[in-house]
Amino acid sequence: ALSRWRRQRAAGTVADTRDLPSVRDRELELEAECRGILAAIHTSYPDPADAIALYDIFARGFLPAPYLWRCREEFPNAVAWNSAPIAGAVRLVDDDGVPLTLEQRLTRVRQDASRQDA
Repeated sequence: ALSRWRRQRAAGTVADTRDLPSVRDRELELEAECRGILAAIHTSYPDPADAIALYDIFARGFLPAPYLWRCREEFPNAVAWNSAPIAGAVRLVDDDGVPLTLEQRLTRVRQDASRQDA
């Protein structure tokens, strides 16, 4: 399907949406969110690529995986997130279905880590 779509886009038979303001806004939003998550990870882990650190990053919920099928018991903080489709995107949401901000996500990760460490 992707190959076919690319051929059609190259032939001009489907719209090129890359320059739409809504697409650019979403791109900037995702980039800012990724940078914030990575900054928080680098603050907490001097070598986040280390196998033990990467495991801990996932276990603490920095990288939400609400639909993880296996090892759910091993990674409760990674699977304990709610997500919902909103305006064509899947977003992390609170219990009322309101999208979480980056700061809300990081606050939750810090709170979960504090509970684990206690």
